[in-house]
Amino acid sequence: MPGLGSLASGLQSVSSTKRGEIYLIRCDDKGAIDKEPGGARKFQYFPASISDSKAVTYQSREVPGGSLPVYQWTSSGERSISFTVYFTTDIDHMAASPDPLAASINLRTGALDAQAASENTLKVFDNAAGKTTDRLKAAGALERNPFIPGALVWLRQFMLPRYDTASSKMTGVPITFAPRKLWLVIPNSGIGGYGGEGGWSGVGQGIFCHMTQCEVTYESFFPSGNIRHANVSLGFAENAQQGTAVKFPQFGMPNGLVAKAYGWYGLTPSRGTK
Repeated sequence: MPGLGSLASGLQSVSSTKRGEIYLIRCDDKGAIDKEPGGARKFQYFPASISDSKAVTYQSREVPGGSLPVYQWTSSGERSISFTVYFTTDIDHMAASPDPLAASINLRTGALDAQAASENTLKVFDNAAGKTTDRLKAAGALERNPFIPGALVWLRQFMLPRYDTASSKMTGVPITFAPRKLWLVIPNSGIGGYGGEGGWSGVGQGIFCHMTQCEVTYESFFPSGNIRHANVSLGFAENAQQGTAVKFPQFGMPNGLVAKAYGWYGLTPSRGTK
């Protein structure tokens, strides 16, 4: 007779097919939602798991003769979210593209014209990938076959600064802009409220955050060199500062979640309990 463990392992999870989606929405330099085209993206697949951690910091104070130290709370520390996303495509967007280096190499000396190579590469990407993307979009198959290099470039922008050509009037040096912040949105999850209420997060089931990790693993390539399968490990930290304003979240009852937790424990509040 099979044991309980073997029976459980043979069952198919009812949540194996996820209809939910995760969105990343780019913010402008002031922290507001960027309304420019291309400012929001949804992932091709729902992550297999999501890690949500919250730190808290206590300072230990030793008491002479005491059997335990006294702990002084100093801060509630960082809240971090992490998960791995996957990108796959069955269509090679660059299948019909020429080699961008071919027109940039001096056949007599073998030297490479770096500027020409860069310009040719951009042309190849614009022509080949753009035309394939248009065909897939017309066929309704683009979501199943994204252009993965484009997706990776979009994600990595949140790890990189920008340098303005204008100079600061005070220092005379180019102005540097920090990487843009994000709204991480997981609809119907309530994840925006788990870090407390009163901060910037929680609006539209989203977390106001900045990206702390974007590690890419290239699993396979097409013969053209185009990426066929890539995994991206992403990390985010919830942010309390939007522009020059700071809002620290605190304990509360966001959306009645704390009140409804009694049902999870199976307890009935006693009389007079609020």
